[in-house]
Amino acid sequence: MKRLARLSLITAILITTVSCSKEFLIQESTSLDNFTCPSIDNCLSSKEKKASSSYIMPFKMLGATPEENIEKIASVIRKIGGYRIERNNVYLKATNEEVQLEFIFNQKSKQIEVRSQVLKQSFFSYNQGRKDIEAVRFNFFQGNF
Repeated sequence: MKRLARLSLITAILITTVSCSKEFLIQESTSLDNFTCPSIDNCLSSKEKKASSSYIMPFKMLGATPEENIEKIASVIRKIGGYRIERNNVYLKATNEEVQLEFIFNQKSKQIEVRSQVLKQSFFSYNQGRKDIEAVRFNFFQGNF
């Protein structure tokens, strides 16, 4: 009897943990003017203030042109897999079930601004946006295109 009660308790905890998630609306932006975070809870951006918990470092350019860099980032994301990619010469958006990653070329600073927004946050997806951006960054700078 105790074993059944313990099993029921464990099952209830697991169901509660897995099912407790928060969904967010995603703001898409192909302009540097509104590349900041619409919500602090689910977003990271290189356009936020450095002291903010929502700040993440931009990417330094590896290629000579914005197009080259966006193409290399797209190649990295394709290699990682699991993302739907939309892009133009200076902007790239990669989306999966959990997170949306955005990359945009900043002409003034000659770097690539980044933003991630988590679509659905659960107990197990904490910090997923940062993990995904850093995985792309690592592979980009390692030349894993």
